[in-house]
Amino acid sequence: MIKIENLVKKYDNGFTENVIFNGFDVAIEDGEFVAIHGRSGCGKSTLLNIIGLIDSMSEGTYILDGKDISKLKPSEYASIRNRDIGFIFQAFHLLQDESVIYNVSLPMKYAKVDKASRKERAEALLKLVGLEGKENNKALQLSGGEMQRVAIARALANNPKYILADEPTGNLDIENRDKIMDLLKTINEKNGSTIIMVTHDEELLKYADRVIKL
Repeated sequence: MIKIENLVKKYDNGFTENVIFNGFDVAIEDGEFVAIHGRSGCGKSTLLNIIGLIDSMSEGTYILDGKDISKLKPSEYASIRNRDIGFIFQAFHLLQDESVIYNVSLPMKYAKVDKASRKERAEALLKLVGLEGKENNKALQLSGGEMQRVAIARALANNPKYILADEPTGNLDIENRDKIMDLLKTINEKNGSTIIMVTHDEELLKYADRVIKL
């Protein structure tokens, strides 16, 4: 379970102070599919990045799986991210000149999984997302929808408990958007993964169990 209490997030450039959150609370149960929805600039991605330990709180308490992680060191945050959190981004963030299987295997390499096991799991994940047979294609040879499928497979590489998706269909047409959302819903239901998705697209809210409006 994720629980953040009394979140304060502010940016200060030395001249002005911009307060994004001031005493905000959020709780997400294990296995939920939660959508974070709101207008542009309301703090959706900031909240997701705080949940994903990419950004820090100015003030507040962060309880992850019953443990207060608010004051951990950056190296400890990195370890939690690699082990427990998978990220899916709007812009895919694939290594374009590397193979599909290399992209999917990379988080496992960082986690020091042996080469044979990395290959076996990457192949299984690519089959799961419908890209069997494209393991050795370079990422740049894929369509947008296929790239996002690779990004989803990569997010699942270390079998994370939490999958964080920031506008995961923002660069896709409607057909591919729906395919990606169906895939994420299937992963949520069959794997029991907790999915937290930021979106401005009201059409995607139907996939969520709950919507957090900012």
